[in-house]
Amino acid sequence: MYYKLDIKAVNLAMIKKGYSVNQLSKESGIGNATLSRALRGITLTRPKTIYKLAKTLDTKVEDLLIEI
Repeated sequence: MYYKLDIKAVNLAMIKKGYSVNQLSKESGIGNATLSRALRGITLTRPKTIYKLAKTLDTKVEDLLIEI
C-alpha cells in the first residue's frame, strides 16, 4: 500500500483551527515553501512532516493520508 497527503483533509483541518498557510508553517515548524509545495501536491511529503502537521492540527496522521 502507498499513501499520499490528503490535501483536502489538511485544508479542512486548517479551516477548523483558523490557520493560514503562514500560521501553520510557524506553529508546526515546517518551512513555508515546504508546506506550500506539500499542499499543492508538487512533492512527496516526508513522514516527519505529516506527523508535524497532524500534531499541530490536533488530528491523527491517518486522517491526513489517502491510499493510492
